Amino acid sequence: MKLARTRTTPIATVGVVLALGVGLAACAGGDTGGDAPKEINLYVTSHPWSEALVAHIPEYEKETGVTVKVTQLEQQQLEDQASVRLNAGSTDIDVLMYRPLQVNTLYGQNGYLADLTDYIAKSPEWDWKDYVPAAQQLVEYNNQTLGVPVTSETMAIFYRKDLLQKAGLAVPTTIDELVEAAAAIKAQNPGTAGFISRTTAAGANTPFASFLFAYGGNWQEDGKSKIDTPEAVDAYQVYADLIRKYGPDNVSTDMEWTDADALFAAGKSGFLEETSSNYNTFADPSSSQVVDTFGVIPFPEGPAGDGRVFTAAYSLGISQFSTKKDQAWDFIKWATSPEMTATLTKENALGMRSSSLTEEALANLPQDLQQTIIQSMNGTPFNKPTGVVQVTKALEIVGSPVVEGIQGNSVRDAAVAASKQYQALLDEDADK
Repeated sequence: MKLARTRTTPIATVGVVLALGVGLAACAGGDTGGDAPKEINLYVTSHPWSEALVAHIPEYEKETGVTVKVTQLEQQQLEDQASVRLNAGSTDIDVLMYRPLQVNTLYGQNGYLADLTDYIAKSPEWDWKDYVPAAQQLVEYNNQTLGVPVTSETMAIFYRKDLLQKAGLAVPTTIDELVEAAAAIKAQNPGTAGFISRTTAAGANTPFASFLFAYGGNWQEDGKSKIDTPEAVDAYQVYADLIRKYGPDNVSTDMEWTDADALFAAGKSGFLEETSSNYNTFADPSSSQVVDTFGVIPFPEGPAGDGRVFTAAYSLGISQFSTKKDQAWDFIKWATSPEMTATLTKENALGMRSSSLTEEALANLPQDLQQTIIQSMNGTPFNKPTGVVQVTKALEIVGSPVVEGIQGNSVRDAAVAASKQYQALLDEDADK
């Protein structure tokens, strides 16, 4: 089964604008007759979930008589265009696909998205309670619900079964066992890394988050930076050491997820930490040399327990400036209904409804992937700092100790310095 890549980096083409008819009798939203709008504007990023949904949109139009004009853009282009239009109060966006971890606070602070609380309350059959609680938290801002989560991802550990067997080791269930196994694989297999993952300051936060939580740390609490606490320093040190000591020879600090994926798929590492959506890459003979030798497990336990992450990468929201909010909600109800979520799950685009994340719903996935997803469902709902307006700048700051550690410098000194910078950023955001 091919899985949707829930990534901050887009995977499809740029700037495709589609004017499509739409409709689905089984789960269309509500009454769209009378004076209801006959066209709405949907802005989405190029992503497997949106592509799967767009294929069904003609069904929605047939039932409702409403045309959905779809603008599908590369991620950064979408965010740039949306920011310009929303800042100007433009009415040409009705439904917007957005990344809650990146912009929920910014959009909430600026009043860009409509509060969906009343719409949700008036739609009991649509069943908001079916959504994973972690997903619901991500789209909240000041007691408002700004979006409906539509895609899911969990951090996972991909591993080489053959290299573990050669080392005489069991599949790791703790971080200590992961370190032990990575060291053994590196020592026994010249030219093969024991462990790989992202190494850039901003990019490393996604996999590093699991280590941070497993060690009992966090980026901030109550507006105060926590990245220089003993728990955070220990997490930084272990993550950096795994890559510095047991990563690729001459490891760089500019490795993104695509680079790490390519190395693992080429059989060049015993372990990789990445999102579960990567499974298809390694199971595809056209892109992988480890098809028959890899497996996947949930993130292992650390000193403070479970470091698992399960988060919603994208959500649908309604522009505050839309003149068609009721029709926009009708479309969102259809697109995110239990029926459509189940349909899209079968078509490889995993959602955030609990009913679509059961063993029965995921039956066509490999068993180890099923269990990785299900066992991570109650994990922490974010893998980067939340409640921050200047997210890009924050990621560069809080990820800098990882880079310093990989380069062999003092992680503690780097964390102390970064914490001061991060506190200044938090204070700056609080003053806005």
